[in-house]
Amino acid sequence: NEAGDADSIVSALTYAYVASTTASSQNNDDDKADCSSEKENHWRIPIVSIPREDLLTQRPETILLLERAGLTRTDIQEHIIFVDDLPQFEATQRQEVTLVDHNALSDSVAMAILGDDEDKKNALQVVEIWDHHLDLQQHQATCPPNRRHIAFDNGQALVASTCTLVAEQWLKETSSPSSFSSSVAYLLLGTIVLDSVNMSPQAGKGTERDAHSMRALMALDCWNDATPNAQELFQALQNAKFDVQFWNALSVRNALRLDYKAFGVTSSLSLGKEMSIGISTVLLPWSDFGKKSDLGPSLEQYMVEFNNLPILTVMMTSTTSKGQFQRELLLCALDDDDHGQQQENRLLLDSVVKLLLQSSSTENTIDLQLLEQKIEMQNSSALHVRLFRQGNAKASRKQVAPILMRHLATLF
Repeated sequence: NEAGDADSIVSALTYAYVASTTASSQNNDDDKADCSSEKENHWRIPIVSIPREDLLTQRPETILLLERAGLTRTDIQEHIIFVDDLPQFEATQRQEVTLVDHNALSDSVAMAILGDDEDKKNALQVVEIWDHHLDLQQHQATCPPNRRHIAFDNGQALVASTCTLVAEQWLKETSSPSSFSSSVAYLLLGTIVLDSVNMSPQAGKGTERDAHSMRALMALDCWNDATPNAQELFQALQNAKFDVQFWNALSVRNALRLDYKAFGVTSSLSLGKEMSIGISTVLLPWSDFGKKSDLGPSLEQYMVEFNNLPILTVMMTSTTSKGQFQRELLLCALDDDDHGQQQENRLLLDSVVKLLLQSSSTENTIDLQLLEQKIEMQNSSALHVRLFRQGNAKASRKQVAPILMRHLATLF
């Protein structure tokens, strides 16, 4: 997906391998039975949805995992295809696409591939999905139900990682024990361990399907008597991901875009009316993120840059000195004189804050507690901000985004 986190990148790389090798094996068996039949080319090409430089400089845990799996920096730079490597396709070319770790093709990725030519809008056809987020009901004309593998139900992800879905498919489709690659197994295991927080009950992210895939991967015969230690692997990746020095060194813009996702909200009041909102995950507490230089102007610029966002949510995740997982949430609205929305977005912010607090008192889904009714942002009079403590630290963006979208849909 557009955030380009470890799960997005590794699931793309490994699923392309799994789908290509298992399909090739099946085709070889079919060829023995019917040598005259022409076979379809089943090779998949993985594409990383962020620029190469972003992976090399802003994804320390992913780089560490790739290197531990046996890839060198040269391999990463020269043998992985990134979205900024892609030539723009001709309008007549049709490309079939598999989405992993998201279920709606993002505008940013489509634009990078196709440009802004309307004649090319049907060149990319999504024909398969492997994901664990709320189903946005996109691509139904080209991606039938039997190819929509979306592990999300009743407001909850059924797996912590898309790599769990890839591992399940690989373990099911690979018949020969000698066909398992230790590098692929290591990438899958590392990502599942990271996303499930090594099956920590406190984090509440891992499911039995994640645990089963971890056990199955570690039981493979491909390790040559060097089966990974899940706890050591998790701690190494977690330390790289939550490195406070790394996060403090990032500019506000880079911290926001490192794990950013955009969501479209359709009004339940006005037919055809839509808005876009953005949610960034930042691995710092407010006590650190709030001290970044030029925070207010940088938030403003970011919201303008990303389609004049009416609402930006910053989910701040960190660990206390006692090792406890905690979340804080920052809601930002930007008044926009140039678009005739002076105070409109601030009123929208106040309304969604009210609904979120009401739902927290009744549903206890997120359990938000308003910490600051109004935060004055230096050199940023047009920015309105509300800060919350998130009592339910288990609720990630997968749970917060649908709730926020549901409330916003009733307000415009």
